[in-house]
Amino acid sequence: FLREGTAIHDTLHPDRVIIGEFDKRSGDMLEGLFSEFYDHKVPILRMNLASAEMVKYANNCMLATKISFINEIANVCEKIEGVDITSIVKGIALDQRIGPHFLNAGAGWGGSCFPKDVKALIAFSKEFGHEPQILDAVVKVNQGQAEHMVELAKGKLGALRGKNVAVLGLSFKPDTDDMREAPSIKIINRLLAEGAKVSAYDPKAIENAKTILGNKIKYAP
Repeated sequence: FLREGTAIHDTLHPDRVIIGEFDKRSGDMLEGLFSEFYDHKVPILRMNLASAEMVKYANNCMLATKISFINEIANVCEKIEGVDITSIVKGIALDQRIGPHFLNAGAGWGGSCFPKDVKALIAFSKEFGHEPQILDAVVKVNQGQAEHMVELAKGKLGALRGKNVAVLGLSFKPDTDDMREAPSIKIINRLLAEGAKVSAYDPKAIENAKTILGNKIKYAP
C-alpha cells in the first residue's frame, strides 16, 4: 500500500501488511520477515491470494468512493445559500467512523490506481453477473466533476470566450509530475472549447503536461 510521492514513508510506517499466501510455509516465511522488519508493531493479516488481491481493489474503490461522495455533497451544497462544504467536511470528519481523509471536495480523482482499479472491479463484477451499482455511481460522479468546475466559473463570470484563465495545478496529485487521468486535462480542454485563453502552472508537472496539451495553452514559470 504505497502512495505515490510518499512510498518510502509508507514502506517504513504502514497501516498494515496483507500477505496473500500460496501455502502455509510461504505465509510463515513472509510473516516472519515482516514481523522482524517492523519489530512486531504492525498488524499482519494472512489470507489466500484471491482475497489479498481483493483487499487491494476494495481499498482503492473505497477511497475513490469517499471522494465521489464528498463531491456529490458539495454539488448539493452549492444549491443551498450559505452552506459551505468545508464546514460540512470538518463536521463529519470528527466522527471517528468517517475520519477526515479523502474528503476534499474538488475536481475529482485521477491517476493510475483509482481509475484502473475501480473500472477493473466493475468489469470483473459484471463478468460474474453482478451489477456494482455503487461503483458505477462513483465513476459517473467523477466523470462529470472536472467539467463541473468550468460550469462553476461560467456561473460566476458568464461566457468564458476571450477571458484569460489561470489553472493552478496540473498533475492529478500535488508534488508529483503524474498527468495520468488528471482532471486538469478535462478542465483545460473544456475551457479551450469555451474560447478561453489558458495559462497554467504546476511546480513539477509542466513538462509532462506539454506532452499532452502541447502548445494549446501557455505555461507560466
